Amino acid sequence: MDTSRDNEEQRNSTAAATATEAQATEQQKPEAKQEHKRYSGGAGKRRPHSHHEQRHGAHGKRAKADLDPNNPMLPHFVEYAKILTDRQDQRERLVKLSRDVTIASKRVIFLLQRYNGTNAETLIAQANEKLASIHATIRAIAKELDGTDPAMHHRAYSPGMQEYIEAITFMAYIKDGSLPSPEDIAALIFDGAGDDDPRMAIVSTDYILGIADLTGELMRLCINNATDNTIPFQICERMRDIYEGFLSISPKMRMKDFEKKMEVMGNSLRKVEKRTHT
Repeated sequence: MDTSRDNEEQRNSTAAATATEAQATEQQKPEAKQEHKRYSGGAGKRRPHSHHEQRHGAHGKRAKADLDPNNPMLPHFVEYAKILTDRQDQRERLVKLSRDVTIASKRVIFLLQRYNGTNAETLIAQANEKLASIHATIRAIAKELDGTDPAMHHRAYSPGMQEYIEAITFMAYIKDGSLPSPEDIAALIFDGAGDDDPRMAIVSTDYILGIADLTGELMRLCINNATDNTIPFQICERMRDIYEGFLSISPKMRMKDFEKKMEVMGNSLRKVEKRTHT
């Protein structure tokens, strides 16, 4: 009997303690809600967990600060923003013009790859028609660069100039086996232009890298005329001259992509030599 009474008292004591704990928990819930609202700024918002969120917001966006219109530095930053915007717009126009030159120059190269030793005059006449529009586009690049430092935007129009130099030197080789200089190419581009029209020089790096790409087209021309008894040997001799000229360039003067171009040029030359010695 005493044991049963003790067990019952113990159960009653445990139930009372549980009820007291539950009541205390219910009393703490409103306080926790108020604490959450105080940190989060209201219902439905969460407290920033990092210094980055406090500055930039939960989605990574910088909070917009109120600018004092009377701040003496504000006009300067407005001016700088306009300069940077204009410069970026100019770069985008140059990139588009360069892309147009690249596409048109590739079409000239594809046309000239049909050379078979007997149709040079026909192909050159068709190529000159396409080159007229390319020259107009390059003159537009020169006009865009007028009054600015060309080196600032060189990377924007360099790919197009390299492709054009590859095309014009390829045509010169098919025409009479010559290799025009940068001055010759510039004179061809601005032939017929007015005295007051802006002009631009051929950048040496564009010329060198364009000549390096020319060897790839000469290799393809050799393969296309593999059964001819003259064309492959003439191409092999010209490619050797170009390769030796590139080897003579001092390592200190070699620009970006030079080594990669040299490797491709060497592979093309070996293919041509294999064709002419078998």
